[in-house]
Amino acid sequence: MSQRGEGIMMKQGEELMRQLLLHTRKFGGTTCAIYGSLGAGKSTLLRFIVKKVAYVDGTKIKKETVVWRGRTVNDYWNSFDPARCILWFQENDYSEEYGRVPSFNDEYGNPIDINDLPVIMTYHDIPDLYNGIKTYGLGKINIVYETREYSFNEVIKDILKKRSMVSSREFEDKLVDIALFWYEFFYYLIANKTNEFLTVIADEADDLIMQSPGQLRWHAQLWLKDSMKSFRAKHISFFLATHHFSDLDGRLLSKINYGIYLKGSRLPNTSQLWRNKVKLVPRGKGYVEADTYGMFAFDDMKSKPHIVVHFNETEELKQRMEQRKEEADELRRKKHQGRSEEGREHLRQHMREVRSNAKKDQIDGMV
Repeated sequence: MSQRGEGIMMKQGEELMRQLLLHTRKFGGTTCAIYGSLGAGKSTLLRFIVKKVAYVDGTKIKKETVVWRGRTVNDYWNSFDPARCILWFQENDYSEEYGRVPSFNDEYGNPIDINDLPVIMTYHDIPDLYNGIKTYGLGKINIVYETREYSFNEVIKDILKKRSMVSSREFEDKLVDIALFWYEFFYYLIANKTNEFLTVIADEADDLIMQSPGQLRWHAQLWLKDSMKSFRAKHISFFLATHHFSDLDGRLLSKINYGIYLKGSRLPNTSQLWRNKVKLVPRGKGYVEADTYGMFAFDDMKSKPHIVVHFNETEELKQRMEQRKEEADELRRKKHQGRSEEGREHLRQHMREVRSNAKKDQIDGMV
């Protein structure tokens, strides 16, 4: 690409990034997927986004409230200014009385002093988490760890029952995939959030929006796809990062407003970009695409060794969890057994009807 051509591309890309990161009442929230191979700079770019994302309030530009999905391994929120951060844990996950307390180490196994961490707060449930963010976390980076023991609330159960047409027995398990915590979080935001701007960021997003989900996750992800149209009006922005677009549920891709491609990205067939352009993009630069596309640059920000969070559990709690797991396994076994017995009874009834009809036809024939 010529120097003049690259200058034009950079100008277009910078304008797209401005639209992506500076939110206004008129245009509301945005959704963006970031793709790049290992080492392409996704982590650096997400930190850049956290630093830059803002909203227009009258004549002022203010830092936006960020919800960062905390991960137990290889997270890097320790590179943010701790004064702007709050760590959120579900109350049972930070309770000596309950039997579970997190410990913090760097990726090399060195313990991190709790006094070097951001403020730590706890929440009871998702409404309590949102109210806590509104009270203490506006304009801050809220690092949220989903509960280690998640179960559906009644509203989410009703939504999935109606969408999936499954029986109530599917919801009898006390504990479900903890990633579904975030679906309830989005549901609550759409239904209850006031008019403040909020940005949600999820690295390794294929954990949340997996390509080939099964059972209830399939219906939950379809619900999320249908609900993302409400993000703009509710001033919710959603940034997600993964290696390739093929790692994500393809049904949601049409609801994503912006795509960012770093080195090594695979391009979807709908992209306007040339594959060779993305292959050659240097670290610290990327392509951003919406209705048009362009190139942009981002700072190579200094980082610390990644964070590892380990939830230490007492033996008593481990035994309780093991018992709950055994109860859930037994419940699933009974469900399967019940379905099998229902199927056999249905087959027996069908065969009785077939024999009865055949006998009736034989008698009618004799008459």
